Amino acid sequence: MTSSFAIDLHRAVSLVVKRVRSVLPSGRAWLFAAASLATGNAQSAVADPVAVSCHEPSGHHVVETTFVCPLGGEEFVGLTLGTYSTYGIYLDFSRVSYLRLPIPLPVCPSNGFVVFKEDFTQKELDRLAEVTSSDAYKALLGKNSSYFLFAYLAEQTALDAVEPWWLYNLASAEIDGCDEALYRRYIPIVIDRAEKQLASTNPDEQVFWVLNIIIANAHRRIGDFAAAREQLGAVLDRYHEQMPQDLAKVVAQLRGHIEAGNSDRQEIEN
Repeated sequence: MTSSFAIDLHRAVSLVVKRVRSVLPSGRAWLFAAASLATGNAQSAVADPVAVSCHEPSGHHVVETTFVCPLGGEEFVGLTLGTYSTYGIYLDFSRVSYLRLPIPLPVCPSNGFVVFKEDFTQKELDRLAEVTSSDAYKALLGKNSSYFLFAYLAEQTALDAVEPWWLYNLASAEIDGCDEALYRRYIPIVIDRAEKQLASTNPDEQVFWVLNIIIANAHRRIGDFAAAREQLGAVLDRYHEQMPQDLAKVVAQLRGHIEAGNSDRQEIEN
């Protein structure tokens, strides 16, 4: 039987991702809003001309699929998610699975266009074409993961229903345990964007607490325990009485890892 804590925690995660859920391709099983990180064997990152990837086909779980690029019409092979299951949540609010999740989004080889949904309006294509053809975007290709590219496009185009801070968080999950140098480069960006998002929320919203947990955990993961401690201390000193009971358990667990000097990936305990 699912505990009320687990249900409430899923609701907290849902609040974080509900504004990006609409970009999920309706006909594909790409795990986007509920993206997670695998507990399986570590893989080495592989760079191709457009995106760094830590993934490869895996039976009926991760399947090669032919895509048509919305910009230019080229055909190329990318990965889609088949059957899978998840069984927990990490402290960065990504999901625990036997797969490495999220799997990369399809990226067009000729222009770096990220295929994050099935249908684009002409206005969206025109704006995305402008960004993908820029020198700044081209400089990112082959050096970053698909979700990082998506996050950059979201920031530059102000695409509806997309939260760049959450996409950068997914970018870090996409390569965590695979490319340590890239992960450490992404974490300060996650912190920066999450802090900016936090400025527009208030303690009465669960997402306020989710953001604080993600920020503190990001500091912890790169070994900056002082910053992690300060992040949680500041918010608890001011807003302790407003903290949701379910997330109070998560904060307590996170504080324990911080005080223990533990920078490893950790699941949220039920």
